[in-house]
Amino acid sequence: MRQALTAEYGSDTGKHGWRNMIDHVASVVNTYRTGNVDRLVFSTGLVGNRDVHGYDDPVSVSNFRRLSEDWADYDIHTDTWSNIDSIGLGLDDPAPDDLVDVISTLMDYSVLDDSLHSDVETEIIDEHWQAYGRHDAGIALAKALNVDDVTEHALAILDELTFSGGSYGITDNYPTFIDVSAVDFQTDDVVEWIVANVGGIVDAGYPYNSTSFDLTLDRLVAAF
Repeated sequence: MRQALTAEYGSDTGKHGWRNMIDHVASVVNTYRTGNVDRLVFSTGLVGNRDVHGYDDPVSVSNFRRLSEDWADYDIHTDTWSNIDSIGLGLDDPAPDDLVDVISTLMDYSVLDDSLHSDVETEIIDEHWQAYGRHDAGIALAKALNVDDVTEHALAILDELTFSGGSYGITDNYPTFIDVSAVDFQTDDVVEWIVANVGGIVDAGYPYNSTSFDLTLDRLVAAF
């Protein structure tokens, strides 16, 4: 691998050496965690998985999955760091044929596979919804209705409108990341629409993408 990097970027030392040229994408690490050998370890901000604090980023996770699959035949070292899985390759091991292309892509764009990135983003947003978003939305709806609790039927409506509200014109768009620790589910807009339409069977998005929602109080309020 040293030879491949030197051939592409020049010497590995000095201001213009390859170590400095690619250090925001990957760096050489040699510690007890790497087996005391030189490994080229990709930045976990670009390639990382299973952050111990749960702050997984769709870009780094999708890139980690892409390289884990594409480089499965190589000796990938994943535990350089204690808090997150990373991708590390031995500098004295054979280089993947697309090593330079991967580094160049990460330098210019940061996402290796747009389709996989989209899938991972959806997956992580859903994890946030299940972890706290659905619960918080239920509390917000109950508070807006001035009741103690809402039914599973109400929560199912929150599920639908949170992830499809843009199709009905209820929300501006799909849930989006605020940062790696939180997602904007546009709960205020969803709750506002439900409260404004309480009392019967309502067609959302009429006449486009019309779907009926039963918003009668006895279906929404747990202790009605």
